[in-house]
Amino acid sequence: MSRYIDVNIIVDDILQNGKEIEKLVALAKLLGYDIIAFATFNPHNIKSIREKAVSLSRTYDIDVIVRLSLYTHEIQALKRMLRRYRRYVELIGVYCVSDKITNFAAKDHRVDMITLILGSKIRVKFDDAKANLLLQGETALEFVFWDSLRSISSQTYLPLRLWTYIAKSYEIPIIISSGARCSLELRDPKVLEAFLKIILGITDIASHDFLLSRIATNREKMEGKIPIPGVKVFGKGDYIAFHKEAISSIQNYKPKWPIDR
Repeated sequence: MSRYIDVNIIVDDILQNGKEIEKLVALAKLLGYDIIAFATFNPHNIKSIREKAVSLSRTYDIDVIVRLSLYTHEIQALKRMLRRYRRYVELIGVYCVSDKITNFAAKDHRVDMITLILGSKIRVKFDDAKANLLLQGETALEFVFWDSLRSISSQTYLPLRLWTYIAKSYEIPIIISSGARCSLELRDPKVLEAFLKIILGITDIASHDFLLSRIATNREKMEGKIPIPGVKVFGKGDYIAFHKEAISSIQNYKPKWPIDR
């Protein structure tokens, strides 16, 4: 059974409007979403958004997470923000405003998804080389519903099909998010899936598993359970199944040098 997720509900403009944010969450629950992400372009909003997310999750029995969207032309600024804020949010997305930003974000494991900019002046060429970088970084490609709809209206959507074809050929997870900025822009999850199928020609939607896995892993990092890649810390009460041969080999292990070396 699919779990419906919208990973890009932009709350920067309504952050001080408690009623509108509550209405948005209530509507998302009514539409059948299991997880929604409050997205911000301003890292200084993370703490305030987190507090609202925790409170509304309990009230409406829906998982509200926090996403940081990064929009910058400078590699050093992007590196600095990833280093500083990675462990404070469940998801990080990078809006790709240039080829150098795209190349860096695609292969960086701290980035969960990249969003290609649509419009009359498209500065990024998504090709096989960038698709390979996405594979290296285990990063998804995101399409924002409202941005895509506006580009279709202005007839600047020609790259959409090509980008989708390349991503599919490399089996890169393709995510569709609403990009809603208020409750009126929120859309039924089946509408977003229909957009993927009809406009982009994607019939098999496999992004749910990717997102669920990525959110779970990032939460463990936030809790300190994964201090560095490949290392997981188990706390008291966690059950760990040991293989008998492994225990035997540990008991019989002798260090190469004396202990007091």
